[in-house]
Amino acid sequence: MHLPHMHHNLQSHLSGQIPGSIFRPTVPRQTLRRIPRSVEVVESAGAETKQAAAEDVVGHTARGTTPQVPPFEQPHLGSWSIRSRPLLPIVNPQEVIDSLLGTSLSGRVNNYMPPFLDGLRKLENLQAPGPVMYKPMVQNQPPESVQVQLPFMLYIPGIDGTGLAAYRQFPTLVKFFDLHCLYTPPTDRSNFEQIVETVKAQLESKLAGGDAMRPVYLLGESFGGLVSLELARRCGNVIDRIVLSNPATGFGNSPWPLLGPLLASLPERVYNMLPFAVSPILSNPVTLAMNAVDPKAPPADALSQLAWGLVDLLPELGSLRSVVPPATLSHRLDLLREAASYVNPRIDQVPQRTLLIVGSNDLVIPSGTEGPRLKSILPRCRLEVLEGRSHVMLQEAGVDLMAILSDTGFYSPKRNNTSLNKNKDSKGSRRSRGGGNGKGPSAAETNSTNGSTNGTTLAATAAAAAAESNGKGSLEVPEGASANFGKPLPVEVPTPKEIEWACQEGGLVSVKNLERLVSPVFFSTDAETGQVMRGLGGVPTGEGRPGGRPVLLIGNHQPPAFPPDMIFFVIEFLKEKGVLMRGLAHPIVFMGTMELLQQSLNADGNSENGDSDSMGSGSLLRILMNMMSSAQGQTPEQQVEKERQTGNLSASLATTFGAVPVSGFSLYSLMSQGETCFMFPGGAREALKRKDERYQLIWPERAEFVRMAARFGATIVPFGAVGAEDQLNMILDADDMLSMPVLGDFFRSQSSGVPQARRGVAANDVNRDVFALPIFTLSAPTRFYFTFGRPITTTPAMANDRAACDELYQEVRDGVDGCLSWMLRNRERDPYKDTVARLAYESAWGGTRKAPTFTLPGEDQKKELQQQQQQQQQQQQEEEDVQKQRDVLKQEGNGQGQGGKPSQEAPELEEQPV
Repeated sequence: MHLPHMHHNLQSHLSGQIPGSIFRPTVPRQTLRRIPRSVEVVESAGAETKQAAAEDVVGHTARGTTPQVPPFEQPHLGSWSIRSRPLLPIVNPQEVIDSLLGTSLSGRVNNYMPPFLDGLRKLENLQAPGPVMYKPMVQNQPPESVQVQLPFMLYIPGIDGTGLAAYRQFPTLVKFFDLHCLYTPPTDRSNFEQIVETVKAQLESKLAGGDAMRPVYLLGESFGGLVSLELARRCGNVIDRIVLSNPATGFGNSPWPLLGPLLASLPERVYNMLPFAVSPILSNPVTLAMNAVDPKAPPADALSQLAWGLVDLLPELGSLRSVVPPATLSHRLDLLREAASYVNPRIDQVPQRTLLIVGSNDLVIPSGTEGPRLKSILPRCRLEVLEGRSHVMLQEAGVDLMAILSDTGFYSPKRNNTSLNKNKDSKGSRRSRGGGNGKGPSAAETNSTNGSTNGTTLAATAAAAAAESNGKGSLEVPEGASANFGKPLPVEVPTPKEIEWACQEGGLVSVKNLERLVSPVFFSTDAETGQVMRGLGGVPTGEGRPGGRPVLLIGNHQPPAFPPDMIFFVIEFLKEKGVLMRGLAHPIVFMGTMELLQQSLNADGNSENGDSDSMGSGSLLRILMNMMSSAQGQTPEQQVEKERQTGNLSASLATTFGAVPVSGFSLYSLMSQGETCFMFPGGAREALKRKDERYQLIWPERAEFVRMAARFGATIVPFGAVGAEDQLNMILDADDMLSMPVLGDFFRSQSSGVPQARRGVAANDVNRDVFALPIFTLSAPTRFYFTFGRPITTTPAMANDRAACDELYQEVRDGVDGCLSWMLRNRERDPYKDTVARLAYESAWGGTRKAPTFTLPGEDQKKELQQQQQQQQQQQQEEEDVQKQRDVLKQEGNGQGQGGKPSQEAPELEEQPV
């Protein structure tokens, strides 16, 4: 088949005419074609196909050119007939030698390429040799009308540039994704920057004008993992999730930077054998051949299928010599080195949720050690280690990528964000640049499902669709909320399985184990009746859209105990109501320990004079920093840089579950988006209570949060939390610490570098905003209680009425105090308040049932009424059973009487007392 419009480089590659190769411009014949399982395809070309081929040859003869047939074009273009394969593989030795050596003494050539690359024939008008997106050809592919409703996935391959290392996953992936692949011609010499920008332009052009609720996935394998990480960093909210398979971030720690140039300089005939020589390093050939084995086949058939599978691997491995010729290998090894050095310092800037899959037996790059390193750096990363798997594990039998996505909860058919984007022209989307941004070419792509050819480029298609839909010259690229973590903007809500996995991570200190330790219980109040109920049924949630009514939860701030109480608060809302709460946290939560000390040191006046003999606060800060860094074998500067690169675990966890730094701007932004938020007016001062302040509210005198909530007509819900404060036995509180010589100055100096989150507590108390951690001991954890009071409705008119705001402020404070008093009073009736009794009860149930707590008003009467109803139903059922037995005996007696025998009257059944 002649491809008149195919780009020369792409056409030359697909026809096997690589400059400098041993291939000749002859029509290839498939000598060892891939055949599924134990059947063999015998072709019989139809008349129309033969006539088209003859006309094509005549056309070439008239022009004096040679007809070029892509190697992926299978010779069986007509009807197929299938017969069983022989038990033992029967192959032509000469053809095997041709596959191994890449040459043919008989003049034949084997240019095998897998059928999925047939989608490349649908591309035309390629004006540049750079990477190009295309749709792989897969059997039983859903129709285009179905594909456009599925999540979008772009697969970015390794240095082969084709997808040979993952195509066995395509038949399953196309059922759940609108799958696209990236192809890089062997002649392409783009650098890493050009590749990323080219793919970015094509991706934005493809997504322009699409469904705003359609998530976008990147699947990066090896070198493609580096491209995926940088592409996600640059695209931001356009990319929702990233799947990495053995990413090449550890390329610098592998032997290939030294061995690669030697391989590229091998003689041609030796290089042709290279794919077979390195195949045991890439993967276990037997594991690859097991794809041809039917698990239910008898042993003899299974052994035969395995042998055929090994034979079928020969043309596939041999195709690597044409996909990656020596010059291409040399360039792409340099590209790997460039990409790894560029991406590694920026990995912590990739905000999207990432699923990292590594093989423990990867002999190409050290993925076994690279996986934990990347997990500690990427802010939102889940690591899956496949034991015994190799570098090309996606091709190995038994590896199902879609099953992994499902088991980890990483598959999301629609975008699920805390709120809708404000407007489509600003935060919600970005303008498409017509398929490019001035740094890379656009790509043409057509409908590969029906096989039609369309010469219109994506840029032109996008422009035409835009003009038709809204009269504008460009379409918008829909954006999600995957890059907004830590910002007062919509963020992505985790899936139920991701919540479950998050609760299980951490070993002994996992959220699941900590929840068993404190067994939290939740109560809420009905807005109309004021009656307290179990669960969160009485708590309203924000409407989650601009202009919608937001909800603001206001409560007391307990001391930083173990375990922290707020994690159970957030998880419970996710489980019961499916709402991700947006907590407004102190800025110190988002800072690393060494970073905090460094800022305090820079802010302290004594740190500038360098006087090492003085024992001022600056000296103590330096001593503390040196002690902490020396424990890690590093200088303080190196430790600060390490914290920056590896990320702050507490900050990553907080932002993943919706937290943002508290400020007036953050509250304004979240309220304007109609979200559900919570905050603690007492702040750090209330958390660092003095000895005599247990369960007391220490709030600022100003009512600013009330005024802000009223401005948007928010619903305010007061709540109280009890339990964490009981664990702390105070020895020295903050006042005691600040009054100590030297240490008091040290804590004041340390606080000077901490951002202030609240003001207006009391003008005459200079110690209110000073961070001085108390000295205390911990008691056994008691049960945690959370109670949400009656919702309070506000109106925008209240925002301008200071008296109304002050009255509302006091009403909210009284509501929180009321919740605390109610819980402290009623928890004394909880039979499982203490840890030992509670753990004994729940252990007796195998951890499947939570220990009950105190009863609510009216629950005793309701329970007694239910018991009476159950007794009445049981009595009624017993009476019905007795009556049925009487009827049966009576029928039997009547039957005997009609048969001529003397009938006896059925005996009366003695009624048993109920």
